[in-house]
Formats: sequence, C-alpha cells, structure tokens
Amino acid sequence: MEVAELELKDLHIAVGDRHLIEGLSATIEAGSFVGLVGANGCGKSLLLQTIRGLRAPDRGSIFYKSAELAPKKIHDVCAFAVQDPLSHFVGVSVEEDLNFAMRTAAKGGACADREAASTREAMDKLIDRFGIRPLLDRSPSTLSGGEKRKVLLAGIIAQGADILLLDEPFSALDRPACSELLELLVELNREGLTIIMATHRLEGLLAHLTHLILLQEGQAGAYLVKLQTRPATLQ
Repeated sequence: MEVAELELKDLHIAVGDRHLIEGLSATIEAGSFVGLVGANGCGKSLLLQTIRGLRAPDRGSIFYKSAELAPKKIHDVCAFAVQDPLSHFVGVSVEEDLNFAMRTAAKGGACADREAASTREAMDKLIDRFGIRPLLDRSPSTLSGGEKRKVLLAGIIAQGADILLLDEPFSALDRPACSELLELLVELNREGLTIIMATHRLEGLLAHLTHLILLQEGQAGAYLVKLQTRPATLQ
C-alpha cells in the first residue's frame, strides 16, 4: 500500500470575491506524478502557492505524512519552481547558483527524506546528469529557456525536497526542449520524487501521469481524477 505523502483537506482559495477553489480534498501518495489542469485563472498557480506555504488557504489544512504542516515546515519538504526560472537564480553564474544550492542542502531539512547534494562530489554528479557542465561559467540571464529549467531543476533536486511543484514548466519551450525536460522529470519521478505540475501541455505527458486533477473555477464538484498505476484519491 502506498504511503499517503500529502493530504489536502477541504481547501478553499479565494481572491477578493472570486471563489476559485471550494472544498478541495485530495490524498496524494508518495511517488505520484500529478497533472493539474484547467482554464487560465481557475486557481492552478494559487493552489501550488498554497501547498508550498506561500499563502494560507482561506479554509482547510495541508498534511504531510499525517502531520499538519506549518508553512515553515512545508518549505523543508516541498520545492516550488515558478513559471519564470530567472526569478529563482541568486548567483551571477550558473556555478555560483549551484554552489548556493549545495550550501543550502548542507544545512539539511527538518522533514525531507530524499538525499540532498551537500557535497562537491554529489553536486558534480547532478551537473553531469543534467548535462549542464558547459553552462557553469555562463550568466543565468544568457541561457535558453530549456537550459534555465535544467539548471533550476538541478539546484532544486540538490536540496533534497520530497515533493516538487512546477508551474507551467514547458511554457515558451520548443518541442526538443520540452521532450528533454519531460524525460528528466519522468526519470526523477521513477526514482520516487513526487511531482505536482500545473500545465496546459498534455501532449506526450498523459502516459506518465499517475493522475489528473481538473480545476474549474468555483465548482466544488469539478475535481476529477484520471487513474493510472499509482492513483491519488479525491473526496
């Protein structure tokens, strides 16, 4: 039986008088690959931000392995990549940015179970795995969209989070870059990383998802699941 890694209980999310998400409850097992889909403005990004602890739900709770998590603890187990990769970079070069990720990993997380790349050797393995060694001396601002996302993903994986949240990771990428990024994500998921991804791009993705969550603004009954091999359950 799969471990219930993340539980969303009766989440309500509103912006002003717009009730975007009303009463969403979901149990997501460890190792799931979740596609979060819906029309623009239906609350996909807000849901990811809420899971990440960047904003509080108007009502409801988030549990990690049966324990309710305060926002500070959520940061230890859950990494979030927003649509604009440049907003994540803190170094003047790719290497400096990855060194920052390595130093963060060395501090350790309070809850995360995945191994962090806290040593130079571990980081070198990630650099080679993601094929970004030729980029180390480059400024992040000079990278292509696909290169930025690979560097960003390497830095996130280095920090050892158990759950990866992605907001439209294929946005503005050409087909080869999309395929390369998807291949990396599928590989990471097969190694046990739980992924929850907001996306408009389902081409080539459905075969790899454990389930879909479909959002429809303001309709509590609009959350549907397409079951695959390791399904989450929605109530």
